[in-house]
Amino acid sequence: MASSSQAGPKARVASQAGTHTLISILQKCRQLGELEHDKTALEAQSKIQKAEAKMSLQRDSEYPVVPEILKQAQEADHARLLEVTGKAQKTRDILAQLCDKLLVEIRPRPDQKSISLLEAVGKKQEHLAHELKALQDLSRTTISEQKKDTAQLKEDNANLKETNIQLQGEIASLKQEVASSREGMAKLTNLVTTLMSKVDGIDTATTNVGAEIRQLDVRATQQSSQADAMAEKMQGYDSILAAIDPTSLEQTTASSALERADMAKNICEQSTAVSELHSQVELLQTSIKAGNVVAARIAAPAPVPAPAVFPGDDFTSVRFEIGKLGERLAKLESLPRIVDALSNSHQQAVMDQRTNTQKLLKANGGLSDVFGHLLKQETAARRKDLERVLSLEQIVSRFDSSAATAAKAVPAEEEKIPGSKATPEASKEPSPKDAGMPDSGAREGTTNDTSASASAPRPVGEASEVLADPRALQDKLTALEDSVKKTGVDVGEKYTQLRMMIATLDNQFNNLTTKDLFVAIIGQVEILYPNTRQLQQDITAVADKVRKLEQASTRAEAITPQKRMPISNTNGNARGQPADALTSKRRRLNGGTAAENE
Repeated sequence: MASSSQAGPKARVASQAGTHTLISILQKCRQLGELEHDKTALEAQSKIQKAEAKMSLQRDSEYPVVPEILKQAQEADHARLLEVTGKAQKTRDILAQLCDKLLVEIRPRPDQKSISLLEAVGKKQEHLAHELKALQDLSRTTISEQKKDTAQLKEDNANLKETNIQLQGEIASLKQEVASSREGMAKLTNLVTTLMSKVDGIDTATTNVGAEIRQLDVRATQQSSQADAMAEKMQGYDSILAAIDPTSLEQTTASSALERADMAKNICEQSTAVSELHSQVELLQTSIKAGNVVAARIAAPAPVPAPAVFPGDDFTSVRFEIGKLGERLAKLESLPRIVDALSNSHQQAVMDQRTNTQKLLKANGGLSDVFGHLLKQETAARRKDLERVLSLEQIVSRFDSSAATAAKAVPAEEEKIPGSKATPEASKEPSPKDAGMPDSGAREGTTNDTSASASAPRPVGEASEVLADPRALQDKLTALEDSVKKTGVDVGEKYTQLRMMIATLDNQFNNLTTKDLFVAIIGQVEILYPNTRQLQQDITAVADKVRKLEQASTRAEAITPQKRMPISNTNGNARGQPADALTSKRRRLNGGTAAENE
């Protein structure tokens, strides 16, 4: 406010000085026109007097005083013509000086506030360019990391398929071992049958031998039932593994496909948002450049060169100056439209940027929901896999204990003396529970250790290897889950940073308004040209007056050659005309008195 109040009196003084200078220019133009008109009239009168003098000399050659009188009249007219020519040249010089002075006075002077605002706009433009470059770098980094994560997921999927193939191979080897154990049980059954036939052939009356044979038969039956139970358990284990593999593969494949689709969609949306942001920033830069061009045109207008030569009474130079002033006024009148166009383009750019920001935030929210859903699904799948692995470990541990029990030799009881009575404890048949206990072998003898060890099935020593594959699978799944969680956290952090950067850009766009700049430009124009419309009206009125003068001068030139100019007296005035004939003629043409024209 203080700067505008201080600049007001200075602007008014400059405007008043320019108005006075323009009025002086118009007065000098009128004087120059009158002098040029007098000069033209004197030249025409001189030509007519020369023709009349020639005719008078031919007609009145007998009078010697006639040439002297004609010579005096011509000298007086020539002196007056020289005087008018000198005044016209002097008036031209004064008019050139006044035009230079007017150009200096009406030249606009830039305001310090406008310069500071232009510098602020330039700094904001550089800051926006820097932010755009940083945003592009961040987007490229995010896209490259997402591509790396996608490649890692593909590699993990391939490793999981290889692990499944290896696990199927282990299951096939386990089936072969079960088949070999069945063959061993068949051999043991044949051996028991042979032994029973031999015992029947030796002595059918021995009770203890019969009891032993029955005990061996019962044990063989128990081992056969245990082998069948073992085969059923292995079939259940095979079905469990077959159920585990397709489910985990389908879940992993579905999650990988969903993640790849979401990541590709997110990458496309990010690329679209960055390209739209780049186009909006370019549009804003174009608007700012247009504002800078308008401000530069207002701050440093091109000086109008003063005309070097003023022609006669056609007022070409005055029309030239009036045309230049009209062009400048037309440029000033188009300035509000330019300002409105720039303001509308800026508002449209800000609205587009806000829309793109909201779209990007919505896409980020959808991506966060997708990652949360994937994490929940992966956690549930890992829990199910853990339960299945625990049940599989229990089954394998039972199978291992059963195989260890079957691998031990079947001990034979001590032989009894023939004919002795069988005690109730000896004649009592062992229960399946006692037969399955590992302490039964300690109470029995070691008579048939060699044959029992030869006919027993092999122990399954690869159970730890069978357990190692599900554990490795579980480790891989846990590592994959950790990688997915880490990727989700990293992507979330990066999108949070991106959201903060976009919010910062939005605030900068909202604060970057050209209202102050336009208000300053319009205020400066009003300060430099406070009475522009009045000046335009004055110039139009002057142009109308000049046009009327041109029309009157044209009519006078058309009438003057038809009149016969009388012989002038010694004072240079025509005979029969008053001394102020030219003055009265100008009065009639101008429509006023000589004093008013002065």
